[in-house]
Formats: sequence, structure tokens, C-alpha cells
Amino acid sequence: PAQMLPIIKEYAAHTDMPLVVKANAGVPEEHGGTGVGCDPVSYADAAQEYFEYVTYLGGCCGTDPAFIKELHKRLGNAAGGDRTLSHKMNNRGDLR
Repeated sequence: PAQMLPIIKEYAAHTDMPLVVKANAGVPEEHGGTGVGCDPVSYADAAQEYFEYVTYLGGCCGTDPAFIKELHKRLGNAAGGDRTLSHKMNNRGDLR
């Protein structure tokens, strides 16, 4: 997820549309990675860096409800304006 920060900043600089970020917890083996992802704490560390630029924040490959719970633990009270975090999760564990 940390590698996404420059891309997110670039998008945010060129739009006022909502940004949705659902980072992987690592690079899957089929895409040249090790298949070993980060843990929920490391994921939330990286996500905290780009929260100010995004409207919706979730998780994709390699994440599970523990990742989203860690995000909510850290960022739930930081949501404001057009950004919201909810305790509700869909079947992938993403906040909605």
C-alpha cells in the first residue's frame, strides 16, 4: 500500500472527484511479488499516510476484516466532510 501514495497524490492534484482506494496487502505472486503481504498494522500505517487524499478507503487482495478494523480503529474518528467510515462491512470486509 505504501507504493500507492505518489499515485494517489497525483490523482488528487488533478480532480475534485471522490477517490476510492482499495490497496492490496502486498504484490501477488502471479504479478511478480513474493505473495507475502503486510499485516493489518503495516497496512494501516501506509493507509494513514494517504487518508487525507481519499474519500473511500478499503482493502483488496490479501486483506480481510482485520485490516479494515485496524483502519477504522485509527481513522474512524478522522472521517469528516465528504468522507465517512462505517462499522458496516461487505462480504470482502470493506467498509461501506
